[in-house]
Amino acid sequence: AYALDTPAQFEAYARDAALFNSPQGIQALYRDHFLPLIPREIELLEQVTREEDALLLCRSTPGIAARLLSERDQCPVLPFLPGMSHLHTWPLTEVFFRDVLSPYVGELRQRMGLPPREDWEDWLRTPRRQMVFWPAWFDQPAPECPLTIETVGFVSWKGDEGDEVPPVFSRLAAEGRPPLLVSGGTTGLAGARFFQEAL
Repeated sequence: AYALDTPAQFEAYARDAALFNSPQGIQALYRDHFLPLIPREIELLEQVTREEDALLLCRSTPGIAARLLSERDQCPVLPFLPGMSHLHTWPLTEVFFRDVLSPYVGELRQRMGLPPREDWEDWLRTPRRQMVFWPAWFDQPAPECPLTIETVGFVSWKGDEGDEVPPVFSRLAAEGRPPLLVSGGTTGLAGARFFQEAL
C-alpha cells in the first residue's frame, strides 16, 4: 500500500485542518502532521524510482521528499504548481521554508548523507522550469518571479460527472439570476466562517 499516514494519523489531521487558516496554524500542521511523514514518503518513492527511466513529479510547494530523493539518487524531478495561488505566493513559500522548515529538512539531509545547505531558496527553485496546470493566456508569473513556468493547460477529469446542468441552475439562469459558486476549494478546510464572510 502507498498510504503515507495511518487512519488515526489522518483523523488527527482532519481534526486540525482548520489550522490552515492562519500562519501559526500552518506551522503547527507542518510540525505535527506533514514533516513527520517525509521519511515514509521517501521510502515509498524509493520503491518506484528504482527503474532506470524514473521521473519524480511532485507538487512544488514544497516537494521536500521528492527533492531530497532526486538530489541523493540523481533521479530527475519535475515540480508543478497546481494553482495560481502557489505561483503568486512563491516568495512567501521561500520565506516559510527558510525560516520554519529548513532546520527539519537539514536534519533529514544529514540522515540521508547529503551535505548541509544554506541556499534554501536556490534548492526550492531547482529545477528553474516548473510546470503549471493552466494555459499561458490564463496567468503568467510576475516579472520578479524567479521561476520559469511551462504551461500545460487545464487538467480535467472526464469521469462520471456528466454533461447535464442541474435543473436548479438552469432555472436560476432562465430567471436572469445566474448562480454564484462560492468555494473554499476541494478540501472543505475553509470552515463555516469562510462562507459567511464570502456571502
